[in-house]
Amino acid sequence: MFQPHFDQIQVATLNVRRLSTRERLVELEEALRRTHVDILAITELRWKGTGCIDLANTGYRFFYAGPENTTSSSGTGFLVSSRLTSYIDIFEREDDRSSRLDLRIGEHLIRCFSIYAPPSSRFGAEDDEQYSKFLEKLQKVLQQSGPNKICSSRIIQKRISKAPEVHILLLGDFNAKLGKKENEEETCVGHYGYSDDRNDRGRLLIEFCEQHHLRASATFFKARNGRKWTWKSPDGVTRNCIDHIFACQHLQFTNVRTGTLNFETDHRLLRGTLQWPKFVNKAGRKTRSRYYLDRDIYKNVISVTCHNVSSCSRNRYEDLCKQIKNAAELATRRRESRSCLSSNTLALMKQRQQMKKTIETPLDRLAYTETCKMLRRLIREDIRLHHCRMVEKAVQSRQSLRRIRGETEVGHHQLFQLRNRRGDMCRSKTEISEVVK
Repeated sequence: MFQPHFDQIQVATLNVRRLSTRERLVELEEALRRTHVDILAITELRWKGTGCIDLANTGYRFFYAGPENTTSSSGTGFLVSSRLTSYIDIFEREDDRSSRLDLRIGEHLIRCFSIYAPPSSRFGAEDDEQYSKFLEKLQKVLQQSGPNKICSSRIIQKRISKAPEVHILLLGDFNAKLGKKENEEETCVGHYGYSDDRNDRGRLLIEFCEQHHLRASATFFKARNGRKWTWKSPDGVTRNCIDHIFACQHLQFTNVRTGTLNFETDHRLLRGTLQWPKFVNKAGRKTRSRYYLDRDIYKNVISVTCHNVSSCSRNRYEDLCKQIKNAAELATRRRESRSCLSSNTLALMKQRQQMKKTIETPLDRLAYTETCKMLRRLIREDIRLHHCRMVEKAVQSRQSLRRIRGETEVGHHQLFQLRNRRGDMCRSKTEISEVVK
């Protein structure tokens, strides 16, 4: 029997608990080097405004959407790997607590939402009202996708227009406990949820998911409770599952579970493997080379070896080709990692990760806090020293300081939205290209 080929798209969500400084962003980039994620929805950014940056150190494209006038605790965004950047169609800020990312793959469009629900309060009635308003806003956002485009049923409609079929994927911190499936009427929750009691917010969220035909993907995969919880209280006693991945029925996951990420936050990485029909890379897309040619070494080798080339016209061309190939092989160097962190800092990050797993007493908690403070200082110092080395190297090699200034930045800002002549905001690739023309 013919088995179609599938590509695995790794999607994940993480509450980063502040990403507003250069040190925190570098720390997250270093943590992602050892964890392969294609689409990472990040919440509680505390970034101001909306933008898109191609990160220089890891190759991820960073989309952020926060408040326009103040850096509050809200703010959402995405980190997309270079494997999927060519399929990005639209990134849009919905509000302070949600943002949207569209991936167009063939005739399908995966519409990802990064969600950060308001934290719970001590007042029950007021808390339920606040959460209900949040879900109402989210419902309006989903309805803007079009009633005939969201795949809420198995009925395949005729392709009258060229509009792609939209698949909804919600990722983020929903601050709600779902628990396990309570009755057979519930279709959005499976039998393998975390063993915590469902709260009032969880009931409201389940009603919302049942209405929009969404499923809590993690509750359909069997795993021990130690791989289910996503948040731990400061005292280390309370553990809840409040980060979720909700997907429509047409999105098939092969596994959803929490993962380990060497990053300072009280949340854990929730990641899932999305199975998708194999898609071909777009024409003209080039992979990044891991090697480069050292021009100084190449010039020196050529200047030394070219004098030994035979003067005979027959053998001169062949000898010259051999000398050029030999010089190119000698001058080829492996491209070093652009991580600016020192070995001592990386070792301290590993030590902090081990300390986080063994916190039992208040003294252990204090030692962990002091280690985090020391690590932030070391990262800040490593970034400063890295910039000094780059400037010193530029001065010695007589390079342009303007070029070095660009290399010391977090990344390169990318154009992701543009206004047309009527003043309307254009966000898709086709609309932006038409405006530019």
